[in-house]
This record gives sequence, C-alpha cells and structure tokens, in this order.
Amino acid sequence: MKTFLKSMIAAAAITVSATSAQAITLFQYQQTNTGVPSVQLVNNSPNYTLSTIGSQSITATIAGVQYANSTLTFTANGNGTATTMFGVATQPLSSGTLSITNGATNLLSFAFSDGILFGAIGASTGAAFTLASSTLTGVSSDVADFVNQYTLTGFSIGLSGISPALVVAGGTIANFTASSVGTFDVTDDGGPGGIPEPGTWAMMLAGFGLVGLSRRRQRSTVVTA
Repeated sequence: MKTFLKSMIAAAAITVSATSAQAITLFQYQQTNTGVPSVQLVNNSPNYTLSTIGSQSITATIAGVQYANSTLTFTANGNGTATTMFGVATQPLSSGTLSITNGATNLLSFAFSDGILFGAIGASTGAAFTLASSTLTGVSSDVADFVNQYTLTGFSIGLSGISPALVVAGGTIANFTASSVGTFDVTDDGGPGGIPEPGTWAMMLAGFGLVGLSRRRQRSTVVTA
C-alpha cells in the first residue's frame, strides 16, 4: 500500500510539473487609428529597413488588461535578397528592436534577429513579419514577470492596407506602407502569479489527499502497536 501511495504521489508531482508550462498569447496590440499607415519598408540597396512611421499610438492588451494611448516603436534591418515561391515573397530581416510603452511604463521591449517578412505578391493584405523565440534577447516589462514567470517565445506583426501592393523589384520587396496588428506569445513557466490548469489542481489535490491518508495510516499503525 505504501508503494502504491508513493507512486500516486509521484505521478501527481510529475503531472503538475509537466503541465505548469503553458503556451499562451499574453500580449496583443491594435492601432488607435487603423485607417492610417503605421509601418513602412524602405529600400536603400543593398540594405532595407522595416519600421514604424514616427511614434504610433496603439491599444495594448496584456493578460486581458487594456493600455490605451500606448506607443509602439520598432525597426528591423536586413540586406539579403527576397525569394519567391508559389506566389509568396519572403525576405530576411537580420536584426532590430521593439518597444511598447505607456507613458513612463515599459509594457514590453526586446531586441531580435533572424526575422522574416513575407506576403503574397500583388496583395495589399495578409503579409506578416514574424520571429522565432531563439532570436529574442533582453526581454523586459514593468507589467509582466519575464524573470520568474514568462518566457517570450515569438511574435507576429500582421500587415494590411499595403500600399502599393506587395511586389519584388531588384531582388527585394519594394517600398510600401501598411497598417499593423501584433500578437506576442509566451510560455507561462508557472512562476509567481502562474495559475495552474484545472487538471493540475485535481492532481495536486489528489496528491495532498494521498499524503494525508498515508500519515493517518501511519498514526493508526502506531496507536495499534
């Protein structure tokens, strides 16, 4: 019986550990004025830059809390050629920085490398700028704990209203302006402030119950003896 109890407790602990890290979308942003361009691509062969146009006013949503009148600033640089396949152009962006602030509050900031800008040739919507988690460095925030709780695993900035429509000229995607919306994914590592899933709670409670049962049986054995 003791072996069975120990096995169940160990299983509960393993389940808690395995389910404590969850991939979630924690950050999102939308332009305050969606009718104006917020992003531009500028080519200066052989280099090019994708960046915000001035200081862009956005509404950032972080863990369900909205921060209106926030400011988005980012820039991404590259100097590689664009590739085309099945009507989609893909262009590398080798380095850059991004920050989202609300007054003096740093909502999110980081540096990145190895990004990708892609979109359908001839389209004015559906393009995106994406990054993998391995390219992100110096992630910081005044409203989210990136030391103990969260790990930023990647982000995507969707582009629409691309003008002129996306084309490849001279080996790179030609200059354009566009509106944008951003999505930022994190892994909840289960640190301070992490909320376990219902299944995790069930296994935790089962483990606590088994511990209590084991202790009661031990006390009962001592009293009988």
